[in-house]
Amino acid sequence: MQVYRAFLKILKKNLPAVSIYFFIFMGLTIAFSRSGNENSKTQFEQEKLTLCIINQDDGGLGKDLKDYLSTLHKLKNIKNDKETLQDALYNRQVDYILYIPNDFTEKMNQGITSEVLRTIKIPGGTAGFFIDTQVEQYLSTLKLYLKADYAKEQAVKQAKKDLSVQTKVTVPNGEEVSELEPAFYYFNYLPYIFICITIMGLGPILMAFQKKEISDRNNCSSMSLKNKNMQITIGCITFVTFCLIIFMFLAGIMYSDFVFSINGLLSFINAGIFILIALAMTFLFAQFAKNENILNMGCNTIGLGLSFLGGIFVPHEIMGDKVLQVARFTPTYWYVIANEKIQGIKSFAHLPKEVLISFGLEAAFAISIFSIGLIITKRKQDAK
Repeated sequence: MQVYRAFLKILKKNLPAVSIYFFIFMGLTIAFSRSGNENSKTQFEQEKLTLCIINQDDGGLGKDLKDYLSTLHKLKNIKNDKETLQDALYNRQVDYILYIPNDFTEKMNQGITSEVLRTIKIPGGTAGFFIDTQVEQYLSTLKLYLKADYAKEQAVKQAKKDLSVQTKVTVPNGEEVSELEPAFYYFNYLPYIFICITIMGLGPILMAFQKKEISDRNNCSSMSLKNKNMQITIGCITFVTFCLIIFMFLAGIMYSDFVFSINGLLSFINAGIFILIALAMTFLFAQFAKNENILNMGCNTIGLGLSFLGGIFVPHEIMGDKVLQVARFTPTYWYVIANEKIQGIKSFAHLPKEVLISFGLEAAFAISIFSIGLIITKRKQDAK
């Protein structure tokens, strides 16, 4: 195991630099997962606007309308002066100005709701129409109770009660609308981290074995190319296994309920297969890299390219059909598909076939890329 021991010695020598990359990418993983969780919220939240209400009504219903709108929006007191109010609207200090006339209560008691109020709003803006709708809903509801001979106080109370009923609105972003676990985003960003950390961590070691003096020395020895490659492969697997364990340990600390479940097990398998893909890509890329500058360039190009195209940084839902057709030829695409399908699994009996297909295709990518790397290594050896 001379090559394997040499591999570990080079790794030990490069350990400070590798550790820096490792902790940087570990920090990126945590930051990405938290950012994705916050940005993924799809619950509709009603926007609060800034209103100025000039209430000149003495009958009481004007005050009730003002109180109702204060529960929906922010009220701003501004001097009842035409120029001052126009300046406030122009400078966007307020979004909407509502005048309640002194005969508002009287007209409401008569059942008159149209054109009883005067408004000033920003031309062409949607905020004014939004508030208009809320005011009209309130007036229409209040009018119904007043017509039904409810006392004024009771009518106002019932109208507010009816309008306080809220509907839960969820924006669909796929076939099944469900709240994703925070751990989903942690695992979703792992491919980018794995690609970068294997290229930057293993790349310099593999390049060292490509140096002419080391390569010539190995060629002069009695060790076969197969044995040499096998020991290098074992060294690489040692490195990626350590990386995988560390990231899974971190996931266990942050998302213990998820990790110690069927979903966590499948996510672990998915991540384990993909880190082998990252290893295979590093092995192949190291055959062509001449220096660490090329490694850095390849790390950024391959990592970011596959992440954007495969759906790690950009969800599949907002990609065009032609882009998705190309994305299907990337391993990151199938990793993301598996990661999404894993979230809804309750037992192995309900394991979607898409998960198994994705696992199989990812494994095929790893084997294919690694095989290409071995073929190139063999041809370079034969050329010498």
